[in-house]
This record gives sequence, structure tokens and C-alpha cells, in this order.
Amino acid sequence: MSHRCWGDAVYRYFLVDTHGWRLVAHVLAPIVWFQIALLMSGVYARYNAAQQGRPLEETPFFDEAVAVLRLDSVAASDGVQTAFLFYVLDAVNALLLCAGFAALIGFGLRALRTQGPLVWAALAAPLILCAAELTENAFLAMALAMPASQGTLGGIAGVGTGIKFLAFALSALFALTALIAGLGAWTWRRMREEKRR
Repeated sequence: MSHRCWGDAVYRYFLVDTHGWRLVAHVLAPIVWFQIALLMSGVYARYNAAQQGRPLEETPFFDEAVAVLRLDSVAASDGVQTAFLFYVLDAVNALLLCAGFAALIGFGLRALRTQGPLVWAALAAPLILCAAELTENAFLAMALAMPASQGTLGGIAGVGTGIKFLAFALSALFALTALIAGLGAWTWRRMREEKRR
């Protein structure tokens, strides 16, 4: 599939096809996944405890030294397998979260009947969020697997973590704004239709 076709498919999916039960499913999926796969399973808590300090995933733009310190703690506490499991579960969470934000943004833009460049500008934030979080997970996993390059790989993960925080804030802002504006536009149209009857 070409870049243009892929882009058109994303555009159509979130702005045309995602409504009703599909919209609700996209919004609920990351919440349910995070609660069950990461919190209730204990994976997130065990992985964080193995770092013996502020978790890397909660430290925007951490540097190489911090990455080495935390990852060495994970290895010393026999938490490597837990870490790899966390990275996989968190990668799924990133994909679900990105889709959830995009679905809410799509709902708002569809209700406002907005098209064109504004759509891509709004959808860019969750796509960047997903890419940043996947980068974070991939490079932390490689850093654990290749201790000799731990600092360099961990430093790249730190950049991904920082971008993740910024993109999350923008995605949440766009999604909330789109939801409120979309509900307002939908309500206004319904009221106008009622007056015409």
C-alpha cells in the first residue's frame, strides 16, 4: 500500500467509519487494557520496583546516565523478563491510546464537518505519541538486550519519552476540544432540526 493510500485509509477510518459502537470501543480499549494488562496484572508495579527509583517511562528526556542506572537495577534484580513483557504490553497500550485519541478527534471534526489540512494537523499528535512511545519501548528493550550500548540506546529512549509526554498533552487537548466542540455542534444541529418540525 502506497503512502497516499495508507494516509487516505487512516483519514477515512477515523473521520468516516469510526462512530457508534466503534467509537466507544476505541475510547474504552486503552483504559481497559491499561487497567487489566498493566495494573491489575502487576507487571507495571514489578517493572517500576525493579528500577529502584523514578521509572524511566515517567522521566521526560532522561539522559544516558539515568538510563544506565535504572536498567542496571532492572538487570541486578532479575527483572529483565518482566521488563520485556512490560515493553510488549505497553506497545499495545500505545497503539490503543493513539487510536482512542484519533477516534475522539475524528468524532469532533466530523461533527464540525471539517476537512482538509486541519484534520491531518489534529491527527498528527496521536500519531507522534504512538511513534514516540514505540521508540521508547524498542530502544529500552534493545538497551537491556545489549548492555555494551546501553547508554546510547537509553539516551535515544529518553528523547522518545520526552516527545511522548509532549505529544500526549497535545493529543489530550485536541481530543477534549474536539469532543466538546463536536458535542456542541451535534446538539445545535439537533435543536435546529427540532425547531423545523
